[in-house]
Order: sequence, then C-alpha cells, then structure tokens
Amino acid sequence: DIDDDIQMSEFALQKNVRLELADLGLLATVGLRTIHVYDKLCAAVLSNK
Repeated sequence: DIDDDIQMSEFALQKNVRLELADLGLLATVGLRTIHVYDKLCAAVLSNK
C-alpha cells in the first residue's frame, strides 16, 4: 500500500520508545547503520520524614 511508505522528510519511528525486532529491520531497510540508544532510567527516592 503506497500510503504506508515513509517519505524522506518523515520520522520512521517515535522518540523514546523501546525498539522491537521489526523496528530494527525497518531501520536497516532505510539504510541506518548506527543508532544511539539509552538504558532505561531507574531512580529511587529515600526519605526519613
């Protein structure tokens, strides 16, 4: 379906989402060889109040 094609000025994926196997395939299809990823942040708050 032509409506599902990604245009040159469009983003292929959303920001700040977990990448699935299909997403990695999509990135390879559009020619990306390197992507920047971040570990999921884990934080704890300790209080003695």
